[in-house]
Amino acid sequence: MPRYPGDFSPGPWENNSGDGEDSSLTGPAASRRDRDDDGLDCCGENRTCACICGAILLFISLILLALSFDVVKPTQYGLLQNGWTGVVYTDDNTYSPGRHFIWLRNFFITFPAYKVNIEFSSKPDADAKPVPARTGRDQNDPDSGGQPVTLSFSFQYQFNKDDVGKVYKEFGEQYEARFLLFARMAVSDVAQKYTPHVFWTDRNKVALDMEHTLATMLKKEGYVTVDDFQLLHVNFPDKYEAMITDIQLQVQYKLTSEYQQKVTDVYKDIDVLRAENDANITAIQATAQAEASVLVNGASMTGFYAQQKAKADAYAALQANLTLSNQELLDYVKIRSLFSRPSGPGKPANTVVGSSKPSLVN
Repeated sequence: MPRYPGDFSPGPWENNSGDGEDSSLTGPAASRRDRDDDGLDCCGENRTCACICGAILLFISLILLALSFDVVKPTQYGLLQNGWTGVVYTDDNTYSPGRHFIWLRNFFITFPAYKVNIEFSSKPDADAKPVPARTGRDQNDPDSGGQPVTLSFSFQYQFNKDDVGKVYKEFGEQYEARFLLFARMAVSDVAQKYTPHVFWTDRNKVALDMEHTLATMLKKEGYVTVDDFQLLHVNFPDKYEAMITDIQLQVQYKLTSEYQQKVTDVYKDIDVLRAENDANITAIQATAQAEASVLVNGASMTGFYAQQKAKADAYAALQANLTLSNQELLDYVKIRSLFSRPSGPGKPANTVVGSSKPSLVN
């Protein structure tokens, strides 16, 4: 029934039970309420879906952002490559060690930033086999045409950061195979400049020439720097090595004989110097002895003269004090001499006095 103005009685579709529930709603009011409830439910569901989608998009964005970074290790240089097109950006800046933002589907092609050792030898872990080569022609044997030789060596190369792009543009990632080829060419070319004898007598000269030639070639053709070079082994054919060994033994024997001869000459020179020294010593001693004899005889003579003078002075004083004549003084001297004659074992017991008739005086 329709409600009129001023009629506040509940209609047949309204619930007047006072519990707030509209259990008997019918008609247009019930339809409007159903529509409102459906709208609220749809809004809640849409909001939940939007939050979930936003979270998913954020998660995907974080993953894509993380995938847009790449790392160049501390011992490497890096060149950027586009993963979509495959293009390597060799003309751009070479990347230093660190983490870099490079967008999706891009990655680094890395190159070592440290010194890399390359070894040519027969070791199991060597990078390549020894290099067969041929020496230069020996001037003493024009028909020889050189000798075959096998060279084992090693060297260390290092990339320059600014030249990494050039290396990749020229050789790609197979640069080390080209470096091995350059090394074989350089060592073989240098080996042909020297005779086998030089490999034995001046090996350091050959090694320095190989290092210079290899460094020049790799700098010009490979865009890398060679820091050091070691010539490890020089192997000739067994027969030729035996012949060279015999020659060297003869050379060493000759040198030993020459040294022995020099030692003998030194010994003889020492003997001559010793003889000359002994002669000088003998002459000095003889001169000293002669001078000593002259000095002793001169001193003896001076003493004898002094003694005789003293006696003469004493006899003169005695003659003057006793007023003796010369004859009396001579007689006194004779008598004095007779009484002062030596006596004892081995001395004469008798004295002969000079007179016209000699007689023995006891």
